[in-house]
Amino acid sequence: MRRELLRRTRARINELRTWREIELATVERELAEHMALCRAAEPEGLETEEEAA
Repeated sequence: MRRELLRRTRARINELRTWREIELATVERELAEHMALCRAAEPEGLETEEEAA
């Protein structure tokens, strides 16, 4: 019984890790898209924070 509980716990942890990785990749992609849209909307000649530093 203890082994089965341990096996199910490990399986659940792996499942949650997979979902976390998927969600992180989704957020990273959405952020990159948002940043690209922001850059495209900036007037010419304006420096980004990174360029100003």
